Amino acid sequence: MEAVRERLRRARAPLSQKAFAQRLGLSQQRLSHIERRGLPSADFYLALIRAGISLDWLFTGRGTPRRAPAPQPKPAFSSPYRAFHEFLADPELSGAATLDELQALDRLRFRTAPSSKYFYYWKLHDLRRRALTRQKK
Repeated sequence: MEAVRERLRRARAPLSQKAFAQRLGLSQQRLSHIERRGLPSADFYLALIRAGISLDWLFTGRGTPRRAPAPQPKPAFSSPYRAFHEFLADPELSGAATLDELQALDRLRFRTAPSSKYFYYWKLHDLRRRALTRQKK
């Protein structure tokens, strides 16, 4: 257990105890207690993972202290309009839309931002109506 506490101190080496505790979202007193007595809880380990500390290295000493940062996922939709994101968040309005329909709505751009999430609901029905018209021809 002493080796784990020593590796934990090495992991925060460039930072003060207070700065490292803030990065983890803990109080300095709790971090100090963990470094002295080694009685962390599961939420402490989750905070370490979020901070990029390798638990494999912490427990075994193998590997590197820092994990490679996880690649940031590309956002599914890039619409700059708040109303579009409100539309997506409302399952009663967007729940029946297919991915192709949502992507078509996401690509829409306007001179002025739509004022309401219902605007996209109407646009969704307009897209469906046009698709039906094309199928009938």
